[in-house]
Amino acid sequence: MDTAPGPLYNGRPFAAGADEVDFVVNLTAVKSQRGDDVAEELQAMRTVTEGRVLKLIFETCYLTDAQKRRLCDLCCDAGVDFVKTSTGFGPCGATVEDVRLMKRQVGDRALVKASGGIGTLADVQAMVSAGAVRIGTSSSVAIMQEFPGETIDAQCGHPQGGSLHADASWQPTFLLDHHHRAGALVEDLL
Repeated sequence: MDTAPGPLYNGRPFAAGADEVDFVVNLTAVKSQRGDDVAEELQAMRTVTEGRVLKLIFETCYLTDAQKRRLCDLCCDAGVDFVKTSTGFGPCGATVEDVRLMKRQVGDRALVKASGGIGTLADVQAMVSAGAVRIGTSSSVAIMQEFPGETIDAQCGHPQGGSLHADASWQPTFLLDHHHRAGALVEDLL
């Protein structure tokens, strides 16, 4: 199987300032139990993104729990920084159960990002309590308006502090990512 991460080899995303890369797992390889192919692709991506944050998107709604656990292990073996629930384009997004399963499996070997279908402060609190240290959402402004001045303690051990809070300018800290949809999904860390 050709696992070369083509567009990244030219270096243009990094020359333009990209310091994080999200990519979706090859679901066909996972569902076909071709773990060696998945591992090879993960290693190729880690090599190309060395020194940058690498996040693998699982699309958990299509996977069994056993496949999610195996994929977590493959990610950790390859040195992937984050395991991420979904793009938000599938039939369902992040669930507390999936975040909890992923966190249990990766332990302290990787971080968990919950993404897809997260629209309220209660959703954020549930995902953080389950083990997510980042939240991907298209509702970050509305969520931040639900708790001005409040803090969610993630208890996650993240080097940037492990909490989410609103500051005077209403900008979320490291934990809350905002998704914009304009033809393609673009993630901004606000």
